[in-house]
Amino acid sequence: MDDRAIINRLTTLEVIVSGDKLEWQSSQTSQGGEVNLDPNKRLIVQVISKTNFIVVDSDRIEIDPPAPGQRHQLYFDLRPTHFGEGEVWVIIRQGQVSLLSLSLKPQIVENRSQVQGASINTLLSSQSTKIRTDGAITEFPTLSEPLHQLRIVEQRNGNQITYRYELDSPVLEIFRDFESKPITIERQKYVENLYREIESRWVSSQDDVESFTAELRAFGGKLFDELFPEGLQPLLWQYRSLKWTRRVGQFFRKNKL
Repeated sequence: MDDRAIINRLTTLEVIVSGDKLEWQSSQTSQGGEVNLDPNKRLIVQVISKTNFIVVDSDRIEIDPPAPGQRHQLYFDLRPTHFGEGEVWVIIRQGQVSLLSLSLKPQIVENRSQVQGASINTLLSSQSTKIRTDGAITEFPTLSEPLHQLRIVEQRNGNQITYRYELDSPVLEIFRDFESKPITIERQKYVENLYREIESRWVSSQDDVESFTAELRAFGGKLFDELFPEGLQPLLWQYRSLKWTRRVGQFFRKNKL
């Protein structure tokens, strides 16, 4: 992926999956990693716009594992939405098991002259600015049986935050994507306001535990409506007795909440 992208113009992310080790690419945003594959399972290559990008059209492609000497070249179009640093995740998995996670962080600029200037500077000082970061290989064990899994990823565009939900249950034959309503307040401020409201409810009803418990349940219902999309809510309620594995930013452990 180019290390600079022009705001509101499509840019292309190329993902190469090879049966042999690839020669390192020249771009600062190039990343790679090696994994051991099950040759009998298809690979899922997924692109997630984490910060200041929107994926245009499909964000997920399934391919057969490459044989030695074979490579798959996949292309994903993205549109930058805000100036500054962007972030795009590339996730590779087989079934529900994540194999490889890559994080690309191009700069989003205003016009072509900035891109060209940056390219010249990069060429003149390539030895000092070239960065190589191998992919983070996740260490999930082989699954003895399919999971009921809810994956949650925070996505940011400018000052707006949304949450992406992936409900994944092979047994129930469910794999669906959902997106929350936008949150326009900073996450830290949002959480502080939640605690403040809970504390105020406790102060007002601390002599009546039953009343406080009822208020807390109503508050939980309000959060459920606020953070979970309408299409996801009835599914979670319908299968509420099942044991769901909940992973927030599971692809990058450092982003767990």
